[in-house]
Amino acid sequence: MTTFKMALTAGLLLLVAASIAVPIVRHVAALERDPTGDSAPPQSDALVVYYFRGNVRCPACRTLEACAHEVVTERFADAFAAGRFVWRAVDYQKPGNEHFISDFHLLTGGVVLVAYRQGRPSRWKALPEAWNMTGDRAALVRHLEEAVLAFQKAGP
Repeated sequence: MTTFKMALTAGLLLLVAASIAVPIVRHVAALERDPTGDSAPPQSDALVVYYFRGNVRCPACRTLEACAHEVVTERFADAFAAGRFVWRAVDYQKPGNEHFISDFHLLTGGVVLVAYRQGRPSRWKALPEAWNMTGDRAALVRHLEEAVLAFQKAGP
C-alpha cells in the first residue's frame, strides 16, 4: 500500500472514530450536569421550579431561563443547597417529555412551580406573565421571587 493510501485510510478512520466519540462525550457531559435527567422528579418533598423550553430559543427565552435559574440557585440558595428547592430546565419537545404539555397545560415554554410530596406533584402554578417582563431583568427577577414565595406560603 502506498504512503498516500495509508494516510488516507488513517484519516478516514480518525474521522469515523471522531463521529462516534463526539455524541458519546456530549451525552456524558450532559449527565454530569444533571445526573438524574432533566425531567426526573425529586425523590422527596420539594418545590421544583421548571423552565420548559423548546428546541429553538430566542433572547427572551434565554433571559427568562437565566432569571429563573438565578432566583432558585441564588435568592433561595439555602433551600436549593438543602434540596428543598430544585431547578429543572426541560426541553418539552424532547421525546419522552411531551407529557409536560398536558400535565401543566403548556401552550409554550415558560416557568412552572410544582410542589412535590413523596415524589409526586401535589400542586402547580404556571407563570405565563413572566414573558411580559423579559425586557426588564430586575422586574422579572422580583416577580419570580415573589411568585416562589407566594407559592411556598400557600402550603402543601
